[in-house]
Amino acid sequence: MSTPSPESSAAPRPAPQYGEYATPEEVAAILAESGVVAATPAPAPAAAPSRPAPAAGRPAAAARPGARPMPTGARAFDRPATIFLLAFGLFSLIQLSPVLLELEPVLEQVTANGPMAAADFSEAANIAGRILFVALAILLGAAAYFALGALRKGRVAFWIPLTAGFAGAVGLFGTLFVIYALTPGIFPAVT
Repeated sequence: MSTPSPESSAAPRPAPQYGEYATPEEVAAILAESGVVAATPAPAPAAAPSRPAPAAGRPAAAARPGARPMPTGARAFDRPATIFLLAFGLFSLIQLSPVLLELEPVLEQVTANGPMAAADFSEAANIAGRILFVALAILLGAAAYFALGALRKGRVAFWIPLTAGFAGAVGLFGTLFVIYALTPGIFPAVT
């Protein structure tokens, strides 16, 4: 296309630049100046096909401009699965909090009847339990932060709380293993 002549620069609005929309009048004026015959615009479509009526009691969902279409297949389950896993992690942390914050009496009660009854857990078990509780809370917070960020960007996110849960379980069993291994009298003497 050629640039408009200096005479046409007295228009109320400057000529549209690359990427801008021109009004139909401006397009016709530019095409008339260049000698190109303008094609007649196609008629606007009548009306969009109507949607079926919503079920009784449910309002019709209006399509928002710029809204993404509903995901299908495996992606349709990503958001609910991610939110479920985060909620399950929070519920589990709340359930474990009394045990982890006072771990010594719990371990003594668990080992009281059996071959490990002679075990004497020290205050170190309580300290390890409290450190583990804080680490699990930080892990859950980080998983929630990154998973919700991935959901906002439209990425698959269920693996984030799943991985955090696996790491938390490894940390829990690792901590219990270390506490058991370092406690004198936990293993009965072999005679």
